[in-house]
Amino acid sequence: MVVKIKLIATFLLLFAILVPVTGLAQDAKLDRAEANFCKKLGGLITALNTLEETNETGTYDEFSKAYNKTVKAWNKFVKSADKLENVEYKESVKAYNNLVDAVNMIQGDSMDDKTADKVGKHIDSAADTIADLQVVECK
Repeated sequence: MVVKIKLIATFLLLFAILVPVTGLAQDAKLDRAEANFCKKLGGLITALNTLEETNETGTYDEFSKAYNKTVKAWNKFVKSADKLENVEYKESVKAYNNLVDAVNMIQGDSMDDKTADKVGKHIDSAADTIADLQVVECK
């Protein structure tokens, strides 16, 4: 009987120690996910800013490179956002898809003013919806 009581006491002690440790591990995992989200969000914002600059003043090759970097930044952002429950980015997906559609309208390896304006508007729209995603306090 004494052995059984000691066993139960040991189990309760271990439980009392492990429960807070598990909570800390979950908090640390959430902290890492939020930090990664902030990093990827910052990367996407930087990519969109670069894309906007090259759309206005750069060559088609510079624009194309900036666009490819934006696509990569978007994919990284989505992957990080999916790891957080409180990030709803449905409007950003629409804005991003509109940007992709506008870029896909570019014919050949140059852009006319009308297409550049349309792309610029979609870049601004994507940037606006992404700015609304500051649900995580980024440091």
